[in-house]
Amino acid sequence: KDDPELSAIVLARLAAEGVGLRDRARIARIEKTTVILEDGERIEGSHLLIATGRVPNIERLDLDKAGVAYTKRGITVDAALRTTNRGVWAIGDVIPGPMLAHKAEDEGIAFAENIAGQHGIVNHDVIPSVVYTWPEIAGVGLTEEQAKEKGEVKVGKFPMMANSRAKTNHEPDGFVKIIADAKTDRVVGVWA
Repeated sequence: KDDPELSAIVLARLAAEGVGLRDRARIARIEKTTVILEDGERIEGSHLLIATGRVPNIERLDLDKAGVAYTKRGITVDAALRTTNRGVWAIGDVIPGPMLAHKAEDEGIAFAENIAGQHGIVNHDVIPSVVYTWPEIAGVGLTEEQAKEKGEVKVGKFPMMANSRAKTNHEPDGFVKIIADAKTDRVVGVWA
């Protein structure tokens, strides 16, 4: 989940470029260059992008026969990446969490350490992410909203328009936001 303030900047940029967005719209049918939504709205256009998300591809693995628990979000694993069948481990896109190559790589290292008798761990709270829009959104840790659910926070922002390189590159939109625990000053999230 991205920072809503950063998402708003990207949405405003897309709108300024003439891109129309309909979040959670349900399509009734498509006729050539017209999309008809279930509510009857008709949208004319030259291009259509349907972004429905991704789900783990586990349907044909016969997990029930193997005694491996799972949900629609993926295979259930413990902190050591072991499934409910103690002889089966799982990592990457088939377990819950972001579907990112670097997450799977960290899990693979932890898995190898665990089966070698070491103590391999993955701190899923600090896996960075990026959305390749223009401007890009990148972050690590909790969003401000998520951090506030856990307690009082301090938030610091630095606008990109005050950054010389951003101004020189004519990319002044956005900001860097640092979210910290109000009591300890421990940084819990950084978003840009």
